[in-house]
Amino acid sequence: MAFAFSGANSPDLNPHHGPLPKGEVVRSGVLLVGHGTRSEQGRRQCQTLAEEVTAGLDSQRFAAELAYLEMTSPTMDGGVARLVERQIQRLIVAPLLLFAAGHAK
Repeated sequence: MAFAFSGANSPDLNPHHGPLPKGEVVRSGVLLVGHGTRSEQGRRQCQTLAEEVTAGLDSQRFAAELAYLEMTSPTMDGGVARLVERQIQRLIVAPLLLFAAGHAK
């Protein structure tokens, strides 16, 4: 499975609002957000999907962390904190909702 985020170095996505010096890239954090579940199988499925997404990212340009909305950890706050520690310059939030939750049916 391959994922590509195009345009990460385009001026409109550059937090410095101008062309980047040659060879410099914007380091983006990707927060992969799962719903959260008490089910060990559900957590494993979400972790596997997050690993597949992360494997398809260019590690020089992207740092990824998995977090959950509820019922399990790591939390979204924790995921963002870990990305900030990894010196990201921009944050992308990507939902990993594998199925409709019980309250959404």
